[in-house]
Amino acid sequence: MRRLGYTRHVAQGGDVGAVVTDTMGRQAPEGLIGVHMNLLVGALSGTGSLPVETDEERAAAAALAEFRATGNGCLIEQATRPQTIGYALLDSPVALAAWMLDHDTDSYDKISRAFPGEIFQAPRTWVEHSSPNVIYFNKPDRGGHFATWEEPDLFATKLRAAFRSLG
Repeated sequence: MRRLGYTRHVAQGGDVGAVVTDTMGRQAPEGLIGVHMNLLVGALSGTGSLPVETDEERAAAAALAEFRATGNGCLIEQATRPQTIGYALLDSPVALAAWMLDHDTDSYDKISRAFPGEIFQAPRTWVEHSSPNVIYFNKPDRGGHFATWEEPDLFATKLRAAFRSLG
């Protein structure tokens, strides 16, 4: 960012980008003043260290268990055989459409309705457990895992609100 002329910057990520953004936040490169993620990365590896005492926490843990059991085929494919899907996506618009509609258990619903539909709704307690210095937490009433294209205006509004106090 310094080479681009920025002395202060923020980072945002969802899906795989949340892993990158989380890592950036933990490494704290010079000039990075805040991060925003719309996926709590740490919870994907398991909820063993997270509280599961409230209804909200139990619901999030159940959603994660369901995702691990039935919805993470795309993650396994991309992690173990990325070229298999890569060649098809590069060569065929039909393959790309099929991947977009079927790469997890509820993609079609997410695409067709664009209501809250994240893999799991991270409770604030989980977010604060993972990142104790949270300055902004929000659960929008619409949008989901692909929030930037499902609800771009709402996403941009919430992102600005998240970083506003860092001025």
